[in-house]
Amino acid sequence: TEGAPPTSAVQSAYTVGGERAWSRPAAGSTLAVLDGGAAPFSVGPSWSGIGKVLLSRIDSASGDALWTQEVPAGALELRAAVGAHVFAFSWASPEDTSTTLLALDAANGGVRWSASLPVAYRSGRALDADESGVLVGGASGVWELDPRSGAIRWAASQELSPSTQPSAVLADGVAIVRAPDGSVVALERAPGGPRRWQRKDL
Repeated sequence: TEGAPPTSAVQSAYTVGGERAWSRPAAGSTLAVLDGGAAPFSVGPSWSGIGKVLLSRIDSASGDALWTQEVPAGALELRAAVGAHVFAFSWASPEDTSTTLLALDAANGGVRWSASLPVAYRSGRALDADESGVLVGGASGVWELDPRSGAIRWAASQELSPSTQPSAVLADGVAIVRAPDGSVVALERAPGGPRRWQRKDL
């Protein structure tokens, strides 16, 4: 197995007073903090050609790894932590025309489910999640998935221009996404649901 190159970089946490609370070797990894008060995650390193990324959940007080998992992915991008789930995008190559959405177990890092979506790496993607759903926005469409099973509840097609970044926000019972003309649209979170509103000044 080919590992990441040696590095002297470290990950550190500091107290409010500016004192270093702990440090740990970075070893080709990055820290990801998804929501206030939750333990951070260490992502990486990855092994080229092996298709695995190391993922650890870090104790905020000590810097120790609570658990470490080898996640089956070429690259991994954590996006949201809701309840017992951590949601992440994974892909094998920047040239991929699809992205895999992973639901990881927050308690041990195990993969609970995965779903492949036609979201290209280079065109951007967005994700938001709550206890009732996972919303993914891409240049070619919008999808809401069941957070427990990964089943697609509804989807809407769209074609965003290369200069328009996808967006995905769940709020007040609606899915807020970016439309092809650059405007912001609020959709009902139900199959075939009508638009609530649309604005071009946001």
